[in-house]
Amino acid sequence: MKPRQWWLTGLAGALLGCAGETTAPTPSHAVATVVVTPSLDVINPGVSVQLVATLTDATGDTLRDRTITWTGRNHGVATVSPTGLVSGVAVGWDTITATSEGKSGSAVIAVARPRIDISGTWDFIDQWHTDGRTCNDTGTFVFVQDGITFTGTKDQVGLCSGLDQSYPTTLSYGVFFGDPILGDTAISFHVAPFDCVYVATLAGTPPDHLINGRVQCREGGTWAAARGGAVRSVAITPAAATVVAGGGVVRLRAVLRDSAGNRRVGPAVTWTSTAPDVATVASSYSVTADVTSSAPGTATIIATAEGLSGSASITVETIALASIEAGAYTTCGLTPGGAGYCWGDNTYAELGSGTWAQSA
Repeated sequence: MKPRQWWLTGLAGALLGCAGETTAPTPSHAVATVVVTPSLDVINPGVSVQLVATLTDATGDTLRDRTITWTGRNHGVATVSPTGLVSGVAVGWDTITATSEGKSGSAVIAVARPRIDISGTWDFIDQWHTDGRTCNDTGTFVFVQDGITFTGTKDQVGLCSGLDQSYPTTLSYGVFFGDPILGDTAISFHVAPFDCVYVATLAGTPPDHLINGRVQCREGGTWAAARGGAVRSVAITPAAATVVAGGGVVRLRAVLRDSAGNRRVGPAVTWTSTAPDVATVASSYSVTADVTSSAPGTATIIATAEGLSGSASITVETIALASIEAGAYTTCGLTPGGAGYCWGDNTYAELGSGTWAQSA
């Protein structure tokens, strides 16, 4: 055999030998673990969350392109799609499981009531005890909620607030109480300046009342509230009054109510007099105003809030007193016809005007 032929024969044999060899395929890695994330989540009815199943083999390598089956235990609480999307149905707990090649992992889903939002205006009434007496107030809370806490303001009017006038204050440390799944059932907050503590139960669906309220402020008391609405009526009390000319004063109060009849205190009130030469009106606080007499005659006092108005008739007259009886802080006199007039200190409502307002 010639050298060239030998070389070609050897090369062909080598090539044929290589072509006949076979390489064993890489063995398939079996699923060893299934981990579902998030492993615990809280959603509301009607809200969805996407679960993700991560598959790994015995060496810890992540596996892809494997078939995953998603199942849930309680379809009345939550449903799960073939891709792991969980949707809340009703309040409760459910376990969602992902299975691949006989291995499983799971996540716990809690379907909770939506967090209550109490932001807005609430009209309240309260009765509490201080300085040895019982008094009643009415007013408005304005709550400002931030997640699981809230702050706000309180504006009240009545004998508890002093001098039968509006008394705005701030509130703080507002928190909710209840079950994390079944939802909030009560609230608590503090009111300045005496750090009074208010606690009440939420009622209604959705909550629109605060009931069984307790207030701890010195000797404590009770309270209740309802969600406030727009002003639907304005009245002035007293609706008519007679004052003495030359500086006599009478205090008026605007009574604002919403369509449900709940008392409103917070809305701004504008006061006017139809006859300033007879009587002028001035308001230090929104819902109360003092009318001061000038000359004999009549004047109509008008209170306006949110586009609605109410009125009171004021008669200013000159009187003659047949007798006067002076006390240490209060003086009273009688007209010839027997009408009584008192002025001076009114700390304990001794003037009989129905308020604690002082009178010159």
